[in-house]
Amino acid sequence: MTPFGPANPSAARLTSPVAPAPGATLHRTDDGALTLLWWEKAADATTATLRMSRLAPDATAFGPAQVVAKGTSATDGYYRGTRVTAVAAGATGRQAVAWMDKDHRLTVVERSGPTGTWSAPVVLDRLPEPIVRPDNVYDYHLRDLRLAVAKDGALGLIWGGDSYYTGDGVDPDPTAYQWHYKYLEKPAGAASWTAPRDLPQLGEKPRLVTLAAHPQGGFQLLSFNNYARKPAGAANWGPAESTGIYANGSQPAELLTAPNGDVTAVGSGASGPAVATRLAAGSGWNAGRIWPGPPRTTRSAARGPRTAHWSSRTRRSVSSRAAPSAATSSPRRWGSAASPSRAPSTP
Repeated sequence: MTPFGPANPSAARLTSPVAPAPGATLHRTDDGALTLLWWEKAADATTATLRMSRLAPDATAFGPAQVVAKGTSATDGYYRGTRVTAVAAGATGRQAVAWMDKDHRLTVVERSGPTGTWSAPVVLDRLPEPIVRPDNVYDYHLRDLRLAVAKDGALGLIWGGDSYYTGDGVDPDPTAYQWHYKYLEKPAGAASWTAPRDLPQLGEKPRLVTLAAHPQGGFQLLSFNNYARKPAGAANWGPAESTGIYANGSQPAELLTAPNGDVTAVGSGASGPAVATRLAAGSGWNAGRIWPGPPRTTRSAARGPRTAHWSSRTRRSVSSRAAPSAATSSPRRWGSAASPSRAPSTP
């Protein structure tokens, strides 16, 4: 099985006794599994049940539907295309699910492993109230909900959005266009989450950020071209490093990592799809490389080759293999090409 699904995806089937409801989302996690998440509304439509079904590594069928939590899911307050539910799972089996509820609150549950009991939901933060001006209203809308499980079992979470004009006036107030982005963490072995805090490394106007576990421990992020890492046990994030890699306008960039600590960022550059690498043995990022034509392969002794493909139909994909003897993963379609998201766009 590749890191992104079964060797023969068409052979995978859902055997859950409860079929996913419309709007179910499919998620890829670091433990090699695929997870379906969906909300099932109660008869009175006032509450719902969050369910999941997982396709384990090397399995050919999704497992039975499991109840994750009971509560509500957001029906407004988010940008089109934004997922309001996220799941993360580490190699040790630890899992967590986060979502925004109907009151725009960030809620999280977790468990120690695939067969463990889910914790009670915990509310960690909430989007701010609308910014009201004499003739305009600026509502906050969720843009990002990113969750990751570190090597030691620590949980990291970045969530946030921004306000935009929803009134009928003709002179919007630019001072009411604000961002609410917070980082939260539950260190390994801790009983509770840290308080939400600002993260300067995200930049002044975050949008489509990337959060991932680092293979050598801790977390890493990519936001508006800036990469930063928080090693395991560290109190603070390291300084931001320019990569030359941006989100592509509709999807965040990806961080591909090797066990030795090499990090490759894949996304958009100044004039098209691009890739940049930071070697663990080096310092800083190489210049972002653009591939407008045939596949190009880069190699290092520790990583083995990693190949990126550009399609003539304006879609990107990337496949990789960890070592010369390993099987190459199936290419993943990345989405339509677009210029770098250098500033948030108003829906």
